Amino acid sequence: MNNNLKSDILFVDLDGTVFKSDLLLESLIWLLRNNLRTLFFQVPFWLLKGKAYLKLQLSKSVVLNLKTQPINQQFSTYIKAEVAQGRRAILISASHESLVREVSEELDIFIDAIGSDGVTNLKGKVKLQHILHLCGSEPFSYAGNSKDDIPIWLAAKDVVCVNTNDNVVREIREKTNSKILEFDRPTGSWKSFRESLRPHQWMKNGLIFLPLVLSHQLSNWEAITNAFIGFISFCLVASAVYLLNDLLDIENDRNHQTKITRPFASGNLSLTAGFFTIPLLLAGFFLAHNLGNQFLETLLIYWLLTTFYSFFLKRFFLLDVFMLSVLYGFRIVAGSNAVHIETTNWLLTFTLFLFLGLALLKRYVELTNQRQLGKNHFVGRGYHIEDLRLVSFLGATSNLIAIFIFGFYIGASETAKLYDSPDILWVINLTISYLLLRVWRLAYHGKMQEDPVFFVLNDRISQSALVMCGLLIWLAI
Repeated sequence: MNNNLKSDILFVDLDGTVFKSDLLLESLIWLLRNNLRTLFFQVPFWLLKGKAYLKLQLSKSVVLNLKTQPINQQFSTYIKAEVAQGRRAILISASHESLVREVSEELDIFIDAIGSDGVTNLKGKVKLQHILHLCGSEPFSYAGNSKDDIPIWLAAKDVVCVNTNDNVVREIREKTNSKILEFDRPTGSWKSFRESLRPHQWMKNGLIFLPLVLSHQLSNWEAITNAFIGFISFCLVASAVYLLNDLLDIENDRNHQTKITRPFASGNLSLTAGFFTIPLLLAGFFLAHNLGNQFLETLLIYWLLTTFYSFFLKRFFLLDVFMLSVLYGFRIVAGSNAVHIETTNWLLTFTLFLFLGLALLKRYVELTNQRQLGKNHFVGRGYHIEDLRLVSFLGATSNLIAIFIFGFYIGASETAKLYDSPDILWVINLTISYLLLRVWRLAYHGKMQEDPVFFVLNDRISQSALVMCGLLIWLAI
């Protein structure tokens, strides 16, 4: 350390200031994704020895990709400009010193990097004492982001608040007359949290209403109410799974063309929001309990399978898409359980092949996008560019099988008992065929977004076709 520190030296925090995220939480999520045994059987004992010791052990056990960490852009521009004008900056953080030094070397703008050393957790007043020891009686400035930084700000000549809560800034203004600079003010956390729940994906749970419609119970208010309760419970559990999935997928999302904007991956939502998985699950299962044991068991199995998918199956070639199609089938089964009817094998088989094809279509589009980016594989998945033809063939074949199954269903004897005019169902089959051919054609021409189900539900032509199918079912009854 150079002892000739100038009065305009700027000390800069790392977690939440340079980076939007927190490296301690990032490390725990890395373990959640890669090493559950260490997370549950070693981390608690490390923590008993103090946070500094925990961070030391995590630095030895975890491999973080610091290059993909989201940064606070406004502050990054500011500090680079300050350093370019001759100002000295020191990176000082409660993260372990090995990580702090690695970040410092990567950014190449700091004259020194200081972090926790396994004994001392460099945070709050402890960090202030370290700064005062370095500076002596000379003034300093400090850039931080959280309430823990208030003691340091109050002792600083200039206060630099980065991504700092308005209440914290207000408290600083009440306690000091120092100059305050603000950068990267927090975006709406509620908006980011709502986005992380993926409410646009709830439309997929609309499959729960399909058994209600096909069993001709639209005049049965009890059945409608039960189906609606089932829909809400599935949405709550699905959102809990989305939160967990986005935490586990955070590194892959940061290397993805579009998913990099997701709340966790972009750093716009604190990783602690992932804890809301628990109350969402509890609320979902509480509602499900009102619909009987069959529905509750179906929802529980659905949750277990989606969790298994998030942790393991999504990494394996084809197993992931088979599981996705099964999960769509579980929505149908849940809808039948909610209104207390039997799920027909015709409907289940049609659903499995329909959504297997659409899942493969999604992988086809993702691989195509990866190829355009010059990559030879899909990060975090078991697919390579060489699989494009096979994925395309299997997906189109699956959708073709679904169309044939619907055709056989129309000609089945039991169908004539359910519909006065079953021949009208052929128009529905032709409409579905057109929609499937259309989305595959759009995918081949590079005009399809990565989720074909979401595309169909938001595309005007597809929406019109689906409404027409609903009217045709009504006419066929």
